[in-house]
Amino acid sequence: LTIRDTDLITEILVPDLEPFVPGVLKGEFDSEENRLDVELDISKIKYATTSFDSISFRVESDDEELSYRLRLKNVLLDTLTIDAIQFTGRVENDSIYSALQILNSKNENKYVLGGVFRSQEDNFRFRFLKDQVMLNYSEWAVADDNYLEFSKYGLVAHNFSISKDPERIALVTTVKDSTLALEFQQVQLSNLTRIVRGVMPASGMLDGNLKFTSSSSGRFSSELKISELEILEKPFGDLTLGLSHAGDRYTIDMALTNQGSNLTAKGYYVSNPTTSSFDLSANFDPLNLQAIEPLSFGQLQKVEGRAT
Repeated sequence: LTIRDTDLITEILVPDLEPFVPGVLKGEFDSEENRLDVELDISKIKYATTSFDSISFRVESDDEELSYRLRLKNVLLDTLTIDAIQFTGRVENDSIYSALQILNSKNENKYVLGGVFRSQEDNFRFRFLKDQVMLNYSEWAVADDNYLEFSKYGLVAHNFSISKDPERIALVTTVKDSTLALEFQQVQLSNLTRIVRGVMPASGMLDGNLKFTSSSSGRFSSELKISELEILEKPFGDLTLGLSHAGDRYTIDMALTNQGSNLTAKGYYVSNPTTSSFDLSANFDPLNLQAIEPLSFGQLQKVEGRAT
């Protein structure tokens, strides 16, 4: 089956989707052998500021299992490029084995998050598999008894973490108040930001946590510190950031220090149906203007001077 006309999709159903070269859908089913083979290929897709050079999707099945693979090549997210994203897996019995992979231009694994979903009596669990977690070409360890449980009572994380000494990323849950916390311990930021091709967006050592509730209140708070932060490979300093939300009030508390700057900023934003208010105060003593250069993404160059 060849898709020839995409006007209905691009002009009516998804207006932000630009016209694209239609792809080919191929399929085969053998009822005697219970074998299914479906393949879809589409090239050059662009939606708003996101684009792909090609998308391929394949499903195969037999009497014992069903396997699938979705692959996106040369993914462009605004100005950031990822060589390839691949989602693979197989379904057999009561389990779904799956893996999210980020590949480089040579089709080598750069990032891998692989695990298995298993159905139980009244819930299901996901757990990371050993040798199936990789960040920035390096394997990370997982606990043998790690799992993330989904049930009618909420989300429960048990030893759900990945680590590569001394770095550690963990998801911690508290059922009593429906709190989820994503914790970072001495994590090299480059192990997260190397996902894109070219100049590294940010680096430094990340510590702290992001806490939020799954209840209807929508509360969240975060306390993060990035030591020796670099943006686009340019020194930025030591950054601490506190964010919180409770009710209709959002607060921020930030500090940036380096050899030439000492910047602090505190404030809040309150929003409700009748009125809104915003208050932010910043103090710098002094501020090295070179610190704002990385934030301009190339629009400002050779910035010099200090603000006091």
